[in-house]
Amino acid sequence: MAPGKGLMLAFTRKGFYLSLALLAVFIVIGVLFWYGRIGANIPGYAMDAMYYIGIALSMAIIMSYAGYVSFGHVVFYGVGGWTLVYTFNRLASESGVLSFLHGHSYAILVVGTLLGMALAVLLAVTVGAAVLRLRGAFFAIATIGLDYVILYLESLYATGGSDYMYIGYERFLEKTYFLYLAGLILTVLIAYIIRVSKFGYGLAAIREDEDAAEVLGVNTYRYKVQAFAIAAAMAALWGSLSSWRTSGIFPDFFSLSKSVDMIVMNVIGGLGTFNGPIIGSLIYYVIIKATQLYAKDLAYIIVGAIVIIVVSVFPEGVAGLIKSKYRQLREYLI
Repeated sequence: MAPGKGLMLAFTRKGFYLSLALLAVFIVIGVLFWYGRIGANIPGYAMDAMYYIGIALSMAIIMSYAGYVSFGHVVFYGVGGWTLVYTFNRLASESGVLSFLHGHSYAILVVGTLLGMALAVLLAVTVGAAVLRLRGAFFAIATIGLDYVILYLESLYATGGSDYMYIGYERFLEKTYFLYLAGLILTVLIAYIIRVSKFGYGLAAIREDEDAAEVLGVNTYRYKVQAFAIAAAMAALWGSLSSWRTSGIFPDFFSLSKSVDMIVMNVIGGLGTFNGPIIGSLIYYVIIKATQLYAKDLAYIIVGAIVIIVVSVFPEGVAGLIKSKYRQLREYLI
């Protein structure tokens, strides 16, 4: 079968229907918002949900697909956000190297986002060349070190000595919503294509037994570096979109807790799956939102308790639980 035909058939699989239905919901919300049929609250919640799905899928490439837990994933998210803000304030200023873009905010947004993704990929390949030779807890510890190094450098240089760096351009919520939607569509497509491709099956082999994968001819080191780079680019994309929405960056963009959030969403949803991170991110968002509204001080205690229950009772996550209990739904959860 020709590769192109095989890819087209992959998009007709029932496992892709869940994401299509979810994207359709977000599109409908966007259209209704654009034409003034609904207020800003529902689109705001929808953008939050898209954000959580996006960062969860970015982590899934290296964690859920390849089996490598990266606590330093937030670094790439932060690099994307910082690069976009730096592009607005320096590179696209009247005297900057991209001065021809000055005043064209959406053109700067595109260029800044692409630069952020490229920088994240460069950093991922450079760092990955060293840390991806490690496995298990040693890899996780090394990525924690990466996060602290970048956080220290950011505190010294990134924001020019302040805690916040602004984007001085006017944004419109309607357009920002569709930027988020475009980012989500791109993220979902990339994550799904990888999951059903030869590359994805190679990552699955690494996750299950890396030594056996090498024996079977999988170039495990190259696969891991490529997955690390793709995951970094996706994280940088959402860092850029987030900094655009929040009008700038602040130290939280490099906080280790964001990496923990991404890891938790993958664990709740189910490792080794495409749908799992999507399900896990939506569950996580609902829990966080509800607890912040009604029990703010207990938010992370409740989330922690839920994670313990998930890992203890059904370690394969919600997606794994559904597939084991409802066999007729297996084709919808891949």
